[in-house]
Amino acid sequence: GPADIDLIHRIISEIEFNKGLEVGSIKLIPTLETAKSIHAAYDIAIKPRVVALAGVSPRSGDVERELNYQWTAEGLERLYIRSHVVLAAKAAKVQPIGGLWQDIKDLEGLRKAAQFNRQLGFSGEMVIHPSHVPIVNEVYSPTEKEIAYYEGMIEAFNEALKEGRAAIVYEGEHIDYAHVKTAKQYVEAAKNYIS
Repeated sequence: GPADIDLIHRIISEIEFNKGLEVGSIKLIPTLETAKSIHAAYDIAIKPRVVALAGVSPRSGDVERELNYQWTAEGLERLYIRSHVVLAAKAAKVQPIGGLWQDIKDLEGLRKAAQFNRQLGFSGEMVIHPSHVPIVNEVYSPTEKEIAYYEGMIEAFNEALKEGRAAIVYEGEHIDYAHVKTAKQYVEAAKNYIS
């Protein structure tokens, strides 16, 4: 829980100071594996040093045992848990990290699980095998089609603004300032990811 993060923060601060490191330079990614930690996700996420929350729920893992659900590859039984971690992380302005796919040889299962986690709002995945890295990178990388869609939206909206319009129809959808703000955020993130 949050008190554990406070304790770890104090211990690491002392080590950093004694080793001549900048105090606060070591960051933490707590892995939420108990009902208590998942419930306290936001309170953990806002603690010093925390840069991401890992909301992992592998088959036969700590979370399954703790909550006593019946694990499925589709993950409906874990939907609330994962969504809660994403919401807490985003509210605290840290990254939500998903995973953990344990079937080392089922790469298609990994792809589907990672795609679902990305749809939920996770920023990446924890992996346990090198063969999983390329698939997770591919799933979380912005596609050329996605980038082109958002860049086109921004361009079309900017042209509309020149004509005094603050709402347009772009590729059949209503677009206004809120949509363009999302598009700009996506394009900026894509540039950072690619570079």
